[in-house]
Amino acid sequence: MRLDRLLHARVDKMLLEQFQRAKRIIERERLEVDRVDEALLIKGTLDASEVVELIAQQPRLKLVGGDDRKTG
Repeated sequence: MRLDRLLHARVDKMLLEQFQRAKRIIERERLEVDRVDEALLIKGTLDASEVVELIAQQPRLKLVGGDDRKTG
């Protein structure tokens, strides 16, 4: 029984570490995650090339107090 508890504790520790790692990655890549999320809500499914394209996009800058209309 002791081995079962030790194994269970090790597995729990590994799961927690990997959960925390995944959370940090998602936080660091938030803009890309949000772009993929939005596209999935609109389309329902994405293929690999669409995900790569979304991740490669440059973030859009929003000007504070600026005029959103295009000029030119």
